[in-house]
Amino acid sequence: MDIYASLSHSLIHKHLPDAKQSGFQIDKNGNIRLIFNFTGTMLIQSEPGVKGVWEEARNVWVSLVIKGKVQIKKGKRGSKKFVMNPKSSEIQSIKVTNSQDEEMSSEAVHMTYYFNKELAHLFQFLQPVEIPIPEPFTPKEIECLGISFDELDISIRKGFVEFDVSYKEVDQDRDSAFCQKFISQIR
Repeated sequence: MDIYASLSHSLIHKHLPDAKQSGFQIDKNGNIRLIFNFTGTMLIQSEPGVKGVWEEARNVWVSLVIKGKVQIKKGKRGSKKFVMNPKSSEIQSIKVTNSQDEEMSSEAVHMTYYFNKELAHLFQFLQPVEIPIPEPFTPKEIECLGISFDELDISIRKGFVEFDVSYKEVDQDRDSAFCQKFISQIR
């Protein structure tokens, strides 16, 4: 048995015309929706012991939807964390065909039921993932210009995530010999 998969939307759209293109959406409250489409083909060796003789047993086209929430949490002393909380996942649509391109609807129903049940069970155990937001690193060249990055801020807007970096003035740079050389090269 051999299995191969593809993420080609043109292959999926042909068999699941209502499936939206793979991608993700985010709303102003941080709710995310990831759409992941893929197709797979199972090949079997039709003549045991004879290499290179394969035939298609099943083709599967799947549109999987994963939902979650992202947010920024402020902690002690101004620290911030990016928090991803997985909520649910389900097979939104599926199509299974045999080698003669006949639709196997009962297999599709069984696969949908089994995978949705297992995915729901899995999501009961998933914990939120917290990623600390570090203070931004300032390259020496930027400090030579008299500024330093101060604070990184992440905001979730409708349809996008916004990254802002504030800056502050620098009285003394880290490496004055480097800065003298850098400024002379700029001039």
